[in-house]
Amino acid sequence: MSVVRLTCGLERMGYDIIILTSDVQRDAIFGMRRLLQELREKRTGEFCAETVGFQEREGIINSDYYFQLQERYLRLEE
Repeated sequence: MSVVRLTCGLERMGYDIIILTSDVQRDAIFGMRRLLQELREKRTGEFCAETVGFQEREGIINSDYYFQLQERYLRLEE
């Protein structure tokens, strides 16, 4: 996978900006297709062995952090 680094004024402000090539996106598409094929063929909720579990997914996306942000900033009118 190749990475392209941007050098511009944003770096001077402390941002570290990179652009990933399409490798990650293409691998994700491959995985989604594989999972859909598994569902179509086996018609079951027992997905591919390589699929991460729900709790692992929650950790990867750091959902607790976003739930805390939601709790802090999202105030619905009562």
